[in-house]
This record gives sequence, structure tokens and C-alpha cells, in this order.
Amino acid sequence: MAEFWPLKMSPKVSPLQVGVVSVPMRGEPVCGDGWKSKMHADLTYIMLVDGLGHGVFASEAAREAERILTEVQYGSPSVVLRDCHDALKKTRGAAVAIAAIDQRNRLLFFCGLGNISAMLLSANRRRGIASHNGTVGHNFHRAQEFTLPWYDDSILIMHTDGIGTRWDLDRYPGITRKHPNLIAAVLYRDFSRQRDDATVLVAKNA
Repeated sequence: MAEFWPLKMSPKVSPLQVGVVSVPMRGEPVCGDGWKSKMHADLTYIMLVDGLGHGVFASEAAREAERILTEVQYGSPSVVLRDCHDALKKTRGAAVAIAAIDQRNRLLFFCGLGNISAMLLSANRRRGIASHNGTVGHNFHRAQEFTLPWYDDSILIMHTDGIGTRWDLDRYPGITRKHPNLIAAVLYRDFSRQRDDATVLVAKNA
């Protein structure tokens, strides 16, 4: 990974680092997955989207979900997910997971619908975060929001079903100290299923 900065500018240090690898299915001109992060007040919102299928129509659903998070001013992940559901009714629909990290109060809020995998890691702790069955935009029965502790060494890893689930960061000594972009790149390299859009998102404290 390389970063380039003009000589007269110093890099702005964000309190949260987010790294992403997002690659369309081979042969497709656009990616049916999507992601977005934004800060509002004391919260950092992180969204991962997997439009149903792949190609242009899946991409339209993903872009619409990204738009909602861009425009929303404030709300819990479950409220933002409901807003996405209303907006995606005109699309094919998508799996969507939304996290909101409150670093000051050391909390993570999470709500998801559909086949998005999420794992919260820290020293000697590993916890999967469940998304409920359904499709945002078409089949929305329940949106359960989880509240979890966010530690100094916490790492949130979210990925679409284009990435296999049998990864273990313990196989890569020292990787948790690296930038999230590198963690995401390694997981994509070693666990991409190569038959669907694939996106890995990693977030950790700077």
C-alpha cells in the first residue's frame, strides 16, 4: 500500500481507518456490491451492500443504498436500514448491513438483512454478528439491532458472499497491526470465490 501527499499538506489522521477491496464478477462491467462510510457527530457509519445477482441491475440496487447513507443525517442502523428498504423497492433489492461505531463511548451498533457476513475481533475474542433473513427492498420482516463493546484493538470485518467464510486472521501473524486495506486485500486474495462480485470491508481504530 502506498500513500502520496503534497509537500505542503500533512495527512489528516482519522480516528477510524476503513479499508475495502470490491471487485465485480469476471466479465461484468460493473460491480453489484457496494459500500459507504461517513462520519456524523460522534458516529462513524459503515455500510456494505450486495445487490441481488450481479451486473447492471444489482449495481443499481447497491448505488441506491449508498445514496441513502450519503443523504441520511442521523439515525440508528435499524432506522437507516428501513430507509434503504423503502428506497430499494424500485430495484431488484439487496442484502444490506450497517454498522455505527461510537468510539467515544466504545460501542458498536449493527443491523443487517440478507447474506452479509460480519465478524468483530479483538484480543482473544471473536464474535460473529448475525443478519436476519430477507431482502432489503422486497422482504423485510424484522430488523434486530445489536449493541456490542468496541475496544481499542477491535477490528470489524464485513464481506459479501463472494468471499468464503473459513478465513482466520491467526494464519497471518502480525496482520492485525496492518492497515485495513492490507487486511482486506489478503482476505480477498485467499478467499475470493471467483464466481460472484466480491467485497471485503475492514475497520479498526487508527
